Amino acid sequence: MAAAQGRAGGGFLSRFASGLNFSFNLGGSSCVGLSIGATSVKIAEVSRKRSSWVLERFAIVPVQSAISETREIANSEAISSAIRDAWSQSKISSKEVCSAITGSGLIIKNMTIMVGNQKELQDQVFWEAEQYIPFDIGDVVLDYQVIKKVGNDYDCMLVAVKKEFLDQYIQTIEAAGLKSRIIDSESFALQN
Repeated sequence: MAAAQGRAGGGFLSRFASGLNFSFNLGGSSCVGLSIGATSVKIAEVSRKRSSWVLERFAIVPVQSAISETREIANSEAISSAIRDAWSQSKISSKEVCSAITGSGLIIKNMTIMVGNQKELQDQVFWEAEQYIPFDIGDVVLDYQVIKKVGNDYDCMLVAVKKEFLDQYIQTIEAAGLKSRIIDSESFALQN
C-alpha cells in the first residue's frame, strides 16, 4: 500500500506522527486487539497455535457517554480509564495494541485512475483525492490500495482520516499507558 501524510508513502495510515509500525508479522507470537466502542472497551489477546488462533485473555469494561454519535471520543479520560481497567482485568502483559477507527473523520472511496505507469499513480491518486475529501487536504492522512489493474486503469481504494481524529484515538490509547502497534479502519479490521 502507498500512503501519505501530505504526499509521502508507506502503508495504511502509516507511520503517522508517532512512527507507528504497520508490519503485521506476528510469527508465532501473540497479538492484542483493542476495540473502543460506544458502550464498552474490549481488549483481547490471541496467539497462534499451529494453524489456528487461540483466545488467551479477554476483558470488557462498560463506558457511558464517552463516544459521540459521529464516533469521536467525547470523554478521553473515561475511555483511557476503561482501557486501563480492561488491560488490568485481562492480565495481558503486552502494552502494544492493534485498534481500529471509524466515524465521520474517516472516508473510504473506490476510484478508477488512468495513468501511463505506476510511478505516476500516487500523484494522480492524491490529486483525485482532493475532489472527494470534504476536508482541507492538509488536515488528513491519505492512503490507497490498488485493487485491480487493467491496462492503464487502476481500481484503487482511497482511505482518508482527519489528523485530529486519528490523533485523538492515539492519544487516548497512550494516556492509558498502551502503545498503538496498528491503527486500521474498522471495516477493514473485520476482514484482516
